[in-house]
Order: sequence, then C-alpha cells, then structure tokens
Amino acid sequence: MTRTAAKANAVKQLGAEPVVADGLDAPAVHAAVISAKPDVVIDEMTDLAAVTDLRRFDRAFATTNQLRTQGTDFLLVAARDAGAKRFIAQSFCGWTYGSGGGPVKTEADALDPDPPQELRSTLERSSIWSAP
Repeated sequence: MTRTAAKANAVKQLGAEPVVADGLDAPAVHAAVISAKPDVVIDEMTDLAAVTDLRRFDRAFATTNQLRTQGTDFLLVAARDAGAKRFIAQSFCGWTYGSGGGPVKTEADALDPDPPQELRSTLERSSIWSAP
C-alpha cells in the first residue's frame, strides 16, 4: 500500500501488487487489506520522506506518530477481518538510550531520563518513555 499513485509503479517493480490508499483513512485501509487476503500484514507506515529538520522532531514526526497509532489500529482491524495469521509492526529505538555504559545497548539498559523537550511527545506516544 502506498499513499501516492506515483509510487505504485515502484511497488509493482518490486514484485508486489500496489494499492493506493491513505493509512489514516480507515475504510480505504480496510478495503485494501480485505482485497489482498493476506496471510501476514506488515506495518511499515511512515511519513518521513521529506523530514530534514530533526530540531523540530515532534513536528516532523506528527503524521508518522498518527500512522503508528491510529493507522496501526486501522490495519489491525483489517488484518483480523481478513483472517491474517500474523501482524508485524515496524519499531524504532536506539537514540532514546541514556548516555551511560558502553556503545552497545540491550533492552536492560536505561533510557534517557531527560530527553530533549522536542522529542518528548513522540517518545510518550511510542510508550517507550514516560515523563518522570
């Protein structure tokens, strides 16, 4: 699924059957998934292609945050209704870790207890960080 007709050809060249739909349009997402009859749904929805200014991180990630919450909810409903057996969702992490310890982090390592203000809204939505 792609949001723009211009990208549909690229999807087809990669071997997939393209569907043009907005990930924040619940009926369109539902119709796209139902028509595909998938065994697996992989959620890779983002809106990051034009992101160039990470100093305004939360603003740059606003639509991606909607896609990762509301859009994922739409996909989950559609996947269940289509009888998909698996649902795989994109995640992100790495830069949210605290500065202590070595350069390689594990899930046991602490997150940054005081991330920059401009990251907080996105981090709170992702459920990986909560304000103290």
